[in-house]
Amino acid sequence: MLAMFLALSTFAAAAPATPAGQEADLVIQAGDMDNLGYGWPQGFDVFSGNSTPSHSYPFTPAAGDPPGTDRILLGSGYRGSPPAGQDGYTGHARRPDSMPVPIALRYGTKGIPVKAARLQLFVDDFQAPLLGARYKVTINGQRALFLEDIINSLRQTGPVGKLVSVQLPEEFLWPVRKGDFSLLIDDPDTGAGDGFAIDFVRLLINPRDAAHVGRVTGRVTDKTTGRRLGGVQVTADGLVSAAADIDGSYELTGVPAGLAGVTAKLKGYKPHTLTVDLVSGRSASLDFSLERGGEEPIPESPPAEESESVAVMPSDAPPAAEAGAAVVAWGRDESDSSDVAWHSLYPSPSFSDDPRRLGEPQAKWTASYEFTGDQLCLSIKDLEAPTASEHTLALGYTVTLQGRVFDDGRTTRTFTLYRFKAKPDRSEIGKCVPVQALK
Repeated sequence: MLAMFLALSTFAAAAPATPAGQEADLVIQAGDMDNLGYGWPQGFDVFSGNSTPSHSYPFTPAAGDPPGTDRILLGSGYRGSPPAGQDGYTGHARRPDSMPVPIALRYGTKGIPVKAARLQLFVDDFQAPLLGARYKVTINGQRALFLEDIINSLRQTGPVGKLVSVQLPEEFLWPVRKGDFSLLIDDPDTGAGDGFAIDFVRLLINPRDAAHVGRVTGRVTDKTTGRRLGGVQVTADGLVSAAADIDGSYELTGVPAGLAGVTAKLKGYKPHTLTVDLVSGRSASLDFSLERGGEEPIPESPPAEESESVAVMPSDAPPAAEAGAAVVAWGRDESDSSDVAWHSLYPSPSFSDDPRRLGEPQAKWTASYEFTGDQLCLSIKDLEAPTASEHTLALGYTVTLQGRVFDDGRTTRTFTLYRFKAKPDRSEIGKCVPVQALK
């Protein structure tokens, strides 16, 4: 397919860029990519993940700069009495020029079926954690919480500029397909004195793999107990994801360079997003401590005899065991929330082992799982319950098919497998769940 590049203002000759054909089927840009008019240091690559050197201020937009770019902006809620002090930008902000406005991208997509889109922003001097701001991000009027988490974690003192890249979730592709995309970043509520700027916004339609990437590693633990958490879904900018191993460790490879927003999610815990500076070709470390709770509580588990399905593969794909799948599975004694976990990596279709103990479980067992056709069968055996309390054993799993990946963050499932008091009355308990075709 013929790839195209469309700039909504002059593309600065001094700004390095990858030809659009290597980046995406269509690239649309608002802003002139000139580092707020200061230009780029010799040899600086915008997409390398490096921050710009500190620069002076104030600055003013040049003729032809699109609204919302190359100017000092200040949240619409600012009333002159910021709750946590103010930065230098705020002292130079003048209304109405500093009022946040939508950055609009309008273009045609004729002949280009929109399957995916990546959003890139070069942002400057956001300091929400330091100055008490709480930014709201909307795309065509729809709250973009995935981007809010990143913006609200930035600490860009200097001031310095940085590239942020995020993959747009499916529910935000409709304005991309329409060819009328509008992005607004504003703090309408807190009155914080946090001035900021945006140099450019780029929208990549059907993007290729990023040319500048790095690696993020870390470990996830329970904030209260310090216990390592397995099965946590860790995602960088909606682009790269992996499940934490049984010891809570994770590794993300192929993460686009720049300011990476990394989110850790596990049912029963509050999702948490952290940012890390990632330079092309390098590694960065980021550890999470998750707090119990969250806006999305663990759903009621169905009885063991009820069937449960998880949509993970297209109808024309081979059975899971033939396609190869990565499975992260874990068990929990819900009487004391202690975990026993096990883990398997692609392409092994089955696995059995004595699970590693996490915490001090009151019930102990050996766990296994196996693919049989399109059935994922999980089982536990050799049950021991040294305490006389009532036990409820729950199993959870995440399935990701390789090659034909369908993992939208909703493929994690939990179900109650067995309840007993003191001593179990069965030696082996299992359940199979159908891996159904994606409709």
